[in-house]
Amino acid sequence: QELKDEGETSRSEILDMNPKELADFLTDLYRKGELESFLEEQADDPVMVAQFSYWEKWFTEEERKLIDMVVSKKKEVYGEPNDSLPLELDKRFTEEELKLIFKNMGQFS
Repeated sequence: QELKDEGETSRSEILDMNPKELADFLTDLYRKGELESFLEEQADDPVMVAQFSYWEKWFTEEERKLIDMVVSKKKEVYGEPNDSLPLELDKRFTEEELKLIFKNMGQFS
């Protein structure tokens, strides 16, 4: 997945950046007035959000606030990732319980 608005910088190149390189990259975007739109695009990618969160102590205060604002805004729109059970099931089964269930299913067919 290439990042079109930021020249030729790809997602994998950003993920491979060390903290200083990433901070410099974001500072450059900030100076160009492109940081907010870049973060808006990246906020849908949990890997990129995790990358920014992990290295945030390297960023300027303004960059940190902008990252937090964009991520918060996306969470308001889309909500937190939902780890609820499908079909409103009440229980997550362990691997052993699932083996037993599927073993017994064979007896019904």
